[in-house]
Amino acid sequence: AEKHTLSDKGSRLEQQLIAMMLQFPEILPEIKRRRVLEHFESDTLKSIGNTILHHHLSSTEQVADLLNLIEDPEQKRLIAALAVTDERFNKKGCLMLIHQFAETIQRRHKFKLMDDKIKAAESQNDHILLNKVLNDKQKLAIRSVKQKITLRNDTYRMVNEDFIQETHNGAIRSE
Repeated sequence: AEKHTLSDKGSRLEQQLIAMMLQFPEILPEIKRRRVLEHFESDTLKSIGNTILHHHLSSTEQVADLLNLIEDPEQKRLIAALAVTDERFNKKGCLMLIHQFAETIQRRHKFKLMDDKIKAAESQNDHILLNKVLNDKQKLAIRSVKQKITLRNDTYRMVNEDFIQETHNGAIRSE
């Protein structure tokens, strides 16, 4: 049997969302409400996410029970690995991750539309339209990179603020 690593299984963002669902089950109603799993590209991760939602995981202690329900050894290994990642989740961080995923889906959709327009212009041999659409796609790519950088900076700032707050609260409690 071929051994799969985490990097083989879906996008990093999809893996983070599943890890979040396993480690911070309070976010599950939001995942369901926003229909996040419908947009997953990885069928394996989508299946795991749907299993988590179906079995109403309500605490991290229930991950072992969830593993007992899974028959596929590959999915078991993946769940076990994602349940113990180094990431720490809180409500604000979870909502930000869901927002980041939604942005990714929108970008993916926009690029697909652009690719369809490029193919249409090529098939019609319309060089003027092709140049315009390629130019628009380039602008979209630049805007997309800027948005990713802004989102990463916002995430980094939020994580640092939470860490500082937790450290401060811990220092107050230990006094």
